[in-house]
Amino acid sequence: MPSDSLPLTVLQEIDRVCDSFEAAWHAGQKPRIEDYLNVTTLEYRTELFGELLAREVELRKKAGESPEAADYAPRFACYGELILTVIHHSGQSGLTVVLPLTSTEDGPDAQPYGGGPLTEPGSTSARGVTWNLAASASNAPIVVPDRIGRFRVVRLLGRGNFLVFLAHDDQNDTEVAIKVARTGDSFSRRPLMSLAEEAQRLSALDHPGIVKIHEFVTPPSDAILEQEGGPGGFIVLEYVPGLNLEELFRQTSMAPARLAQIAAEIADAIHHAHMLGLVHRDLKPSNVLIDAHGHPRVCDFGLAIDEEIQRLRRGEVAGTLPYMAPEQVRGETNRLDGRTDIWALGVILYRGLTGRPPFRGASTAEYFDEILNREPRPPRQFSNEIPRELERICLRCLSRQMSDRYLTAADLADDLRLWLFEGFKDSSGLSGTWSMPTPIFS
Repeated sequence: MPSDSLPLTVLQEIDRVCDSFEAAWHAGQKPRIEDYLNVTTLEYRTELFGELLAREVELRKKAGESPEAADYAPRFACYGELILTVIHHSGQSGLTVVLPLTSTEDGPDAQPYGGGPLTEPGSTSARGVTWNLAASASNAPIVVPDRIGRFRVVRLLGRGNFLVFLAHDDQNDTEVAIKVARTGDSFSRRPLMSLAEEAQRLSALDHPGIVKIHEFVTPPSDAILEQEGGPGGFIVLEYVPGLNLEELFRQTSMAPARLAQIAAEIADAIHHAHMLGLVHRDLKPSNVLIDAHGHPRVCDFGLAIDEEIQRLRRGEVAGTLPYMAPEQVRGETNRLDGRTDIWALGVILYRGLTGRPPFRGASTAEYFDEILNREPRPPRQFSNEIPRELERICLRCLSRQMSDRYLTAADLADDLRLWLFEGFKDSSGLSGTWSMPTPIFS
């Protein structure tokens, strides 16, 4: 079975083969799993088979089929137990994905896939990548270790496909956030590689609006640490106490000026990433922390993609449903750029203005149809108090054609700040909820 202890070169080769398999499937070639099993060594063939089978099962379900173990057992007699496990877990409501590995998000953002939720509420759905079939893992009790490496664990901060702990660095006498992969998941083989990649991406970013990485601690060997709850490798991040934007949205309605200020600062942060060729791909309220001074801090670059590998990821569908742009839904990963994150910022603006996302669906298919084919309802149809110009800015971000959106996040930030400036010069048409931007926390 796929394991966290597999060498990264093997993981990458398995990914390459699975991507080729799925590309052939989408091209209508109906590829056979057998034809893809001879490209790796016998030592890792079981891992490759498990990934190929999981992917084909999901593709068949998308096509309206109902895969059964009997479809595969005669062809792969030596993998009987594995086939039963994959088929069983593919029907469980707790099915999660290994890539991306992101934080959970409660509330209105959590939406199920047709036959049942693919992820924990609100966590990222990445169809066509690599499935983590440990259906019960996300709901299993979390063992909080006393220590992770040199860090003394204080408490659990968040749980999703990753676990995030608040810890104390006795060496530097500071509090940090430690992001680790779950343990005990026999199917999971991607977390360590994803953590290492995320750490590499974060180390290139240096902006006050982006959560800073302190270090990435590699495992002492290829094996996971024996200590229960102890990871094989982990990211040590700056700890930002306070709420995230999702929690803030659920606690209070936000004055338009305050919303515009926060959105402009988020735009500044992601523009910095864009200038380095990095697209976040999973910008959403729970991935925006609000620091003690009321400033937003973008976090969780686990799904970020850079221009050097976009071509290799063509066909990958990944993101969090309410915030995915049309090009993400279509799997046009090779076309993604900063305007994809600008769409997500438009969804955040819409959510802050109206209290709801612009697109909704009872299933993934309905969600995708909404994003691809329906224009969002104008925010001022919900309330006359929403400023006209802020609505225009929001809807421009949500233009279905990428070329109709802001060309850069910096342009979006400029428009938001111009509106703030003009709004204070001439407050005509603004609601009684208008207020000067002020820090959220005293």
